[in-house]
Amino acid sequence: MKKIIKKAYKALYILKNKLGKKRIFNKETIVVCKPSWKSFDASLYNSEKYDIAYVESVYGINQNSYDKIVAYIGDVPKEKLKQMVNLKWLQINSHGFNGFEKKALYADDKVIVTNLHGIFSKPMANYCVSAWYMFNCFALRRVFSPDVKKNNVGQGNDEISVLIYGLGDIGNEIARACKRQGWKVYGVKRSIPEILPDYLEDVVSFKDAEKYISKCDYIINVLPETKDTIGVFDREFFSKMNKNSVFCNVGRGSAVVDKDLDDAVKNSVIKGAILDACSSYPYKNPNIVLTHHYSSFSKENDELTDKLFSAQLKEFIENGESSLENKVPLA
Repeated sequence: MKKIIKKAYKALYILKNKLGKKRIFNKETIVVCKPSWKSFDASLYNSEKYDIAYVESVYGINQNSYDKIVAYIGDVPKEKLKQMVNLKWLQINSHGFNGFEKKALYADDKVIVTNLHGIFSKPMANYCVSAWYMFNCFALRRVFSPDVKKNNVGQGNDEISVLIYGLGDIGNEIARACKRQGWKVYGVKRSIPEILPDYLEDVVSFKDAEKYISKCDYIINVLPETKDTIGVFDREFFSKMNKNSVFCNVGRGSAVVDKDLDDAVKNSVIKGAILDACSSYPYKNPNIVLTHHYSSFSKENDELTDKLFSAQLKEFIENGESSLENKVPLA
C-alpha cells in the first residue's frame, strides 16, 4: 500500500509540473533542482556567461529550452538527458553511479557527471556498527522486531570478526569504524592494494573470500550494482556462513536473492540479517530487520551536500567542468 501511495504522489507531482507554467531560457543556463539543494541562493554566484534557474523539477522547463541547459544539479529523469544537447555538467544526487555512467544517455558523451562521493560514508559506517549492537541487544531489537525471542538475541562483543564486500569510500569508512570497536576486519575487493591499511587484517578477491565467509560473525555488503553483483548473495553463499553470523546489506538490494536469505534465516542457516537496502520482498521473520534506506541519514548531510554543491557550482562558473571533483567515469 505504501508503495502505491508513493507512486501516486510522484505521479501527481509530475502532472502538476507538466500542467504548470513552463520556464523559458534565453541564454545558456545552469539549472538547480529545488528538492536536491533546498538552501540554494543564486545571489551568491555571479556569472556573466550563464543564467541560473532554480526549479521544482525538469518538468517545469519548456522543452524548447532544453538546448540552453549547460549544467544541471539534482535529480533528473534519465530519458530527458538526451534532449539536453549542450549539457556540459550533471551533478547527480547520489553517492553511486545509479546508471548515469552510461554514455548512451547523453547527446554528447564528453559530458562531465559528478556525484556525492564522501557525503554518506560516516553515517553509513555508524549505522553498520550500531546495527550490530542493536541486533544483539534484546531491548533494542524489540523496537524493530516485536516478535523476536530473547534466546535468539546474542550478547557480548568478544572476538568479533567482520567481512566487508566492497572497499570503496563507504566500505573503508565502515572498516575503520569496525576496527575502532576492537573487531577484526577483512575486506573483499576486485583489486588487492599493494599496502594493507592498518584497519584491515586482510583484503582478498571475490574468488578467495570463501576462506573468511565461514569464519566471520558479521558480513556487510557495500557493493554497487553491476551485472556481476546482481544476486551474488544467494543460497550457496548463505550456506557457507557460520550459523551464528549476521548479514547486513547497505549496498544494493539487487545483490541479494531475497527468497534464499529468507530461507537461510528461517532454517537457522544464519542467525539473522539487517537490510537497509532490499526489494519489495515480504520479509516477515523477526530475525530480519528492515530499516528502509536510513543508513545514510544524518543531520549533517544537508550541510555537507550544500558545501559540495556550492564548491562545485563555483568551480564550474569560474573554471569550467574539467576541474570538478567526484567525476563519474562514463562507459
